[in-house]
Amino acid sequence: MKLLFDENVSYRVVKKIAYLFPDCENVGRVKLLHTDDLVIWEYAKKNDFAIVTFDEDFEELSLLRGYPPKVILLRTGNISKDDLVRLFIDKQEVILSFLENEEFGCLEIY
Repeated sequence: MKLLFDENVSYRVVKKIAYLFPDCENVGRVKLLHTDDLVIWEYAKKNDFAIVTFDEDFEELSLLRGYPPKVILLRTGNISKDDLVRLFIDKQEVILSFLENEEFGCLEIY
């Protein structure tokens, strides 16, 4: 499963962690910038992506619709891009384990 980063996560972060999470994308690169959440949801589902976001609406969609796609909800508040990159480096094993586990559809990262 690949990671699709919502528009509220800088594409610069995506570039810096691509070596940890191959085939990750940002919604801007797949032409979904400023798109309705349901369109992003359906794209992620169809293309085997998990959605990475600060947007709680995706958590609600996960509760209502189930998964796939899985959702990784960032609960860090306002942090720098470098701190966000470090968070993904530190949480790589947790994220990969979550992506492989079929029991859970949403992961909150603090």
